[in-house]
Amino acid sequence: MVSTELVEAMLNEDETRFQNGISELLSLSRMDDVPALALLELGYFLLLRGLAAMAIPYLEQAAALSPRNRDIWTLKCLGHVRLGQRQQAIDSMAVAVDIESFPEDINLLEALQAGEASIESQAASVLFHPSLSLFDDSSEANFHNRIYRFALHQIERTDSNNVEIISELAKCYYRLNELERAEGYAKRALASKPCCSECLTLLGLIETNRKRDKDAIEYYRQAVECDGQALLARINLASAIQSEGGWSESRSLLEKALQLVQNKEEKGALNESEREWACIGLDLLASNVGVSEHDVVRELALREQALEVGCSKTPAFIANFALCLFFNAKFERFLRYTSYRHKLAFLECLEFQRE
Repeated sequence: MVSTELVEAMLNEDETRFQNGISELLSLSRMDDVPALALLELGYFLLLRGLAAMAIPYLEQAAALSPRNRDIWTLKCLGHVRLGQRQQAIDSMAVAVDIESFPEDINLLEALQAGEASIESQAASVLFHPSLSLFDDSSEANFHNRIYRFALHQIERTDSNNVEIISELAKCYYRLNELERAEGYAKRALASKPCCSECLTLLGLIETNRKRDKDAIEYYRQAVECDGQALLARINLASAIQSEGGWSESRSLLEKALQLVQNKEEKGALNESEREWACIGLDLLASNVGVSEHDVVRELALREQALEVGCSKTPAFIANFALCLFFNAKFERFLRYTSYRHKLAFLECLEFQRE
């Protein structure tokens, strides 16, 4: 894979190998049936090297071939920012947000529209944002980590005092499971921006990983106090409190979180990451009402809603729903959600229940 070779070349500072990889992508770009992915990769690596003027034409060509690819438009936005072409940057990011609205993209679009001056560092974060799907098909197990490490190296050299970038560095190191470095960057960001909900949530996640539940709960509480719309913090707080038996408080937090999800859904502003958290929130709330209120009917309705929201591909959610069907005596439906190897055992239970 060309992109794998290019990352290896950059990590090892092998200029010859890097130029060979770029040459290969340039050769692909001249083919009559050039794939959009090759053009996207070429634009990406040219941007990483600071060659925005060279990258833009290839990204425009990619956009013509694949106009609904969000990655192309976000990278194109960065290229225009670096060339001082604000209106073109706004137009590109507006298309990206229309395709799929990530909070980071919306914030960048608003900053561009407001005429904010120093936005290049903010725009550069698109190069290593987890939503970038450019490398999803890599066969290298650690390829995403290599991309992160190179991007971190690049960003750390450019603007080490920018709060937004420090916050992004914290999140990236968390994804790399380097918790101490992630914690250090998150606390640095908080020193400049004490009410940074994302950093407080990240510190909560770090403490959760360390099995320090009380410290995690405190960070999640602070994050929710700073930003009432903080969905990730609210659901993590509810989960932590629920695991300690705080059913009533957890239920209140989850119901508020799901109301936030519904509001976003109605506005068409719910992204895929938030949809995943909505699944988790619904599953937690279903467990809550099933255990604390013994309301199996509402539990079933909530688990069914979770599948409708987008949990239908997650085995754990399907298993929870199947069990709920069983305990509600919905036996025929239950069997449709049960794997073949479990069917015979459950059929025996079904016959016993019918007797």
